[in-house]
Amino acid sequence: MRSRLHTRTRRHWPLVFLLLAALAGTCLTLLRPAPASAATGSFATRCGIRFCLGGEEYYVAGANAYDLFTFGSGSGDTEAEYMDKARIDAHFARMRDDGVDVVRLWMFNHEDWHGFEKAEGVYNEQQFAQFDYITESARTHGMRLMPVLENYASPRPTPLGPTRSRPTSDS
Repeated sequence: MRSRLHTRTRRHWPLVFLLLAALAGTCLTLLRPAPASAATGSFATRCGIRFCLGGEEYYVAGANAYDLFTFGSGSGDTEAEYMDKARIDAHFARMRDDGVDVVRLWMFNHEDWHGFEKAEGVYNEQQFAQFDYITESARTHGMRLMPVLENYASPRPTPLGPTRSRPTSDS
């Protein structure tokens, strides 16, 4: 009798195992988080050799805006003087009207005037507030931003050696 019960039980184990595996697979599928692109929808992704946005091919019409962070006096009250919101908005509006939808901007300024990090470990909160406003203005004007966080390019060589200054008209 015992061997007959043991044989019956052994025959059901493969079925029980398959049912448990199917249940585990279903749970894992249902509990899996959505991919990041589906959650946000605002990031361009790669589709083969092309860019995609929301599952559709996306063609970039971009421009460089190296000077966006210099729009304002660089001193005084953050909202009223440090940044020039009207100028920032007008610049984005002009770019949008010209068909631009992606803007590359520089964020690696380490100077006293409109710099993010005036000295090692000393951060300029007003500059970060200006970046927040630039981000909001870009969103309002239907633009995407591509911030450049650091510049590791070598200085431009000249006959007198490397320099970081811009060439003058008489050089």
